[in-house]
This record gives sequence, C-alpha cells and structure tokens, in this order.
Amino acid sequence: MNITKLSTIIATKAWGGKMATVFGRPSVVYRPRGSGDPIVPGHVVLTPMVAIDSVNTFKFTTPQSFGKPTFFAAFDARLARIGDYLVQDQDIYFLVTIDDIAPPQLTRCNRRVTLLRTLNTPKAGLMPYGGTTAGNEAPRFMCWPASVLEKSKGDRGDMGLPGDKKFGNVEMILPVSLPDVPRTSDIITDDLSRRFVVTSAEQTFMGWRVLAQQVAA
Repeated sequence: MNITKLSTIIATKAWGGKMATVFGRPSVVYRPRGSGDPIVPGHVVLTPMVAIDSVNTFKFTTPQSFGKPTFFAAFDARLARIGDYLVQDQDIYFLVTIDDIAPPQLTRCNRRVTLLRTLNTPKAGLMPYGGTTAGNEAPRFMCWPASVLEKSKGDRGDMGLPGDKKFGNVEMILPVSLPDVPRTSDIITDDLSRRFVVTSAEQTFMGWRVLAQQVAA
C-alpha cells in the first residue's frame, strides 16, 4: 500500500470518520484572500464536522495548558490547506500542519490584529521628520485572527520613575497565509486597542512567530 492510499484511508476512516462524526461539532473552514478580514462568507471552502482536542490521542480528558495555543483536529483535511482558518462555535483556529498520517494541528486565536508599516515619506521643511505617525502608517493586513500571548512583563519607561508604565512583551503566532511579511519596526494593533512594535519575526513550520513590545497607544 502506497502512502497516498494510506493517507486517504486515514483521512476518511480515522480523522474524518467516526471520530469526527461522533465527537465533532459543525465547523467552517475559510481560505484567506487579500489583506482584509479572512473570516467572511466568500472565503468558505469547507463545512466539516471537526473534533478538537489538546492532545493527538483524542481522549478528550486533558485540558490545554495555560499559554499553549496548540490543538489537534480530527476531520478529513484533504481539501484544506495550511494557513486556512477553522471556526467552531466562537473559537477561531488556523491550520498549522496537514500530515499524511498524523491529525491536523491547529493554533487557537485569541485576538485580531492589524499590521501597519511606516511609509518613507519625510515631511518637507527645514528639519523634515521621517518617523512613525498616524498619518504615514499604511495597513498591510487588517483584522487577522492570531494567537497573542504575553512573554514577559517588560520594563518601565526610560526615566525609571515609580509611576512609569511597564510595557509587556508578547509572542504572536500568525498563519503562513499572511499577505505580507512582518518586519522589524512594523506596528501591530489588536482588537483591545493595544499597540505593539515588532522586534523580530521568523517563519517557522508553525507559522509566523512575531515578538513585539507593547508601546503607548
């Protein structure tokens, strides 16, 4: 038996079979197109029954640990793609891996983020200013679900005064289907009206891993 035939059997009989029909819930798979909100009716590609668990044994007895957004899904994912979003009830995930044998892996999203990039258009004058302002920030993508988790409390302001705010550092995980590549110094805002500066961004097999520091809004 070749791997293609084995993969089809596992997808239809194991993950997409009894496991999904008995333990699954109605779900919708969206395929992002463009830079706008990817969770819209025109982006629907599948409406499967999906069973989701924190471990790939699907015994549904192990709660997910705090700070770990990774889950596993039991459904026939042959028509899905890595980077697709999966919505089940009020929860939003994106597909991280689709394997020939292992169950698909998901990342659970808890925020919606918008990435802004400063345009290199200094203002004219005796001392032109070319820094970041609301007027020269252009959105690269908007309202994309992402995992945003705090990594550290951060430091106080430069003056070190007792009343200075401590701005935290966060780790953001986004899908490989992003329409643009995050860069250092890009600005990311979320649906809590928080504002972050990207300090590093790398593409991994889990998706885009972005480290950012919160700044004053």
